[in-house]
Amino acid sequence: MDIAPGQAVRLPVPLAVTGAGGCGGTSGVAERTLELAVEGLLKGKLVRSPSIRVSIRCRTGRQNFVFTFEDDDGSLQHAAAVMPLGSGVCEGGCPVLLTLSGTSISASDSADSYKAKLVGDMDYRFGVESAWLLAPTRHGAHNWEGPGHATALAALRALPKVAATLGVQEPDIGRVLVAGHSMGGHGSWLLASALRDQALGLASSASWLRKDQYADSNKVMLHDIAAADVEPALLALMRSAEAEFEVESQAPTLAGGLPIMMRVGSRDQTVHPWFSRRMLRTLLSAGASSADVTLTELKGKEHWWWDTETSNDGGAVNDEQLRAFFRKCLARASGPAALSESWRLVVFNPAFSGAKGGARILQQMQPHRRSELSVQVSTAKVDVRTSNVRRLEWDLHALSMLGNEEDGREVCVLVPPGFCLLGRVRGEQPVGTADLNPAAAALLQPRADLGFTPPLELSSGKSGSQSGSQNSSSLGLGSCRWHGADVAALALLPWWVKARSGVSAPRLALLVTGNSAGAAAKALALLSTPTIPPMARQPLTHLLPDYVVLDVQETRARGPGGFLAAGFWSHSWEHEPRSAWERYCTSGSGLTAGTNWKLREDEL
Repeated sequence: MDIAPGQAVRLPVPLAVTGAGGCGGTSGVAERTLELAVEGLLKGKLVRSPSIRVSIRCRTGRQNFVFTFEDDDGSLQHAAAVMPLGSGVCEGGCPVLLTLSGTSISASDSADSYKAKLVGDMDYRFGVESAWLLAPTRHGAHNWEGPGHATALAALRALPKVAATLGVQEPDIGRVLVAGHSMGGHGSWLLASALRDQALGLASSASWLRKDQYADSNKVMLHDIAAADVEPALLALMRSAEAEFEVESQAPTLAGGLPIMMRVGSRDQTVHPWFSRRMLRTLLSAGASSADVTLTELKGKEHWWWDTETSNDGGAVNDEQLRAFFRKCLARASGPAALSESWRLVVFNPAFSGAKGGARILQQMQPHRRSELSVQVSTAKVDVRTSNVRRLEWDLHALSMLGNEEDGREVCVLVPPGFCLLGRVRGEQPVGTADLNPAAAALLQPRADLGFTPPLELSSGKSGSQSGSQNSSSLGLGSCRWHGADVAALALLPWWVKARSGVSAPRLALLVTGNSAGAAAKALALLSTPTIPPMARQPLTHLLPDYVVLDVQETRARGPGGFLAAGFWSHSWEHEPRSAWERYCTSGSGLTAGTNWKLREDEL
C-alpha cells in the first residue's frame, strides 16, 4: 500500500478466534489484551508503528458482546448486540430491536440497560424476547444525525454477518423495532423515518426534537457574536442544511399505521416533557391515529431511572409497559405497516430517507428543500401529488396493494444518474497534507476514467514570487471571484474509492483550498475544531451546506459573519445560483453564472 507524504490511512485488521475458542481454559480469564503494531519498509529500512492495545472479552450467549464493522465512510466503528431471548430461532429470522443511546453512554452499557429481574429469577435477563438487540455507537456530538445515523444503519447491515460467524440464525433486518433514550430518543425518530417500511414500531424516551431547542449551549444565533453580521438570507441557507434533522418535520412520514410509544419522566429536568407533548400533537395533526400513538408521563420520574414500579423491573427503557409494547410490535408480520386512504411522505435529503408505502423519493428538483409525496386512495382512483420531486421510485407490489385497476401500463427503464446521491454526510477526524507537496498532489487527483469531471479543477503553477502573486490570486465560483491571501474554501465533492471487487465505490471527499496554503490550513482548523469539549466538532458544523467560501481572519473573529459564499451544489455538482448566497462578489473575466468552480493555474 502506497500513501502520499503527510497522509494517514486507516488499515483494517481482521481478527478471528481459531479453534474452539473458550474463556481462558482452566484459568477462568474472561478478558485478554492483544498488542498490535504495523511493520513496513521505508527506503530499505524496517520501520515499526507505535503499538496499540486491544482488549478482548469472553462473553456467554446470554451477555452482550461488542463487534466491529467498517462504516460507510471507511472508518472502523463498533456496536453491542445481545442474541434473542428464548429459543433464539424465528421463522425467517428474528427481527431486530435497534436502540440508540444518550450522550456518553457506551455501546455495552446501552445494551445492558435492556435487563430485568422478574419474580423467581436468580439473575438478570438481558436482551429482548424473540428479537436481536443491537446497540450501535459513534464518537462525537452527532446526535445520531449525519455520521451517527449512517453508523446505525451500517451496524444493522453488519449484524447478519456477525450472526453467521457465531453459527446462529441470521436476523431479519427487514423487520426493525427502533428505540432510543434522550439523544438516542431524538435519533430514533429520524431512524424510524428512514426505515419507515421496515419499522415494526418506535419507542422514543425522553427525546428532544431539535438540537437548538435542547439546552442553552445549543442556541443558534441567539447570543452569538456573529448574530449582528449574519444576514437572514445566509441564516436561512444554513438552517436548511439541518432541516432534515428536525423531528417534527418527519411527522407526516411517521404518521399512519406505525405503533409509536413516547415516554418521559414528569420531573425530567434534562429534556422537559413539553417536547413529547408537542410531538404528540404534531403527529395527530399530521394524520396519526390516537390508537397508534401513546404518550406516558411517569409521575415523579426524572431523566433516567432503573426501577419503574418494582425493584429491577427494567426501568426507563425496559419495564413491563415497554416489554408489552415490544411484544406487540414484534408479533407483526413482515412488510410495510397498513396505511390509511390518505398519507404523505416528506423528505429533505433523499440520501437519508426511506420508503413509505413502497414509494421513495430519489431526487429533488431543488436540493435540500422540502419534498412531499401525497397519496389519496378512493374507489375510483389513486390521486398522487408531488412537490419538489424530480425522481420517484415505487415498489410494484406495494403499488398494486392500493387497490386500483390498471387501465394501461407504461414500463419505465430507470437510467442511473450521472452522479451519486450521497447527501451531506459529515465525516469526522479529517486528515490531509500539511503542505503543497507535488507527490502528494499527484496521488490525490481523481481517477480520469470515471466519466465525471469535478466542479473544481486544481492545477499547480507559480507566477512571480509568493508575496507578489498573492495580490493577483483569486478564487472563483460561478460568476464571482474573491481576491486576497486570506480567502479559502471548503467543499464536499464526489470521490471514488476502488473497492475490493474492483468497482469504484462513490463517497464524498472534503476539498480544502485557498488563495494561500496558510488560508486553507486555517479554514480547516476553524470549521472542525471543537468549541465545547469533549465534542468532536463544533455545533456550527450542523449548519454547513455543501461548500463555504470564507475570509479566515474575519471568520475567526465573527464566525459565519466572515463567510463570503455558501450553498448547495446542483444535481450535476455545479454551482446553483438558486441555492447559493454570496457577498463581496467581483465578476470574473469570462465567467458567467452557473459555470463550474475553477481555479487558475496561479491560484495555489
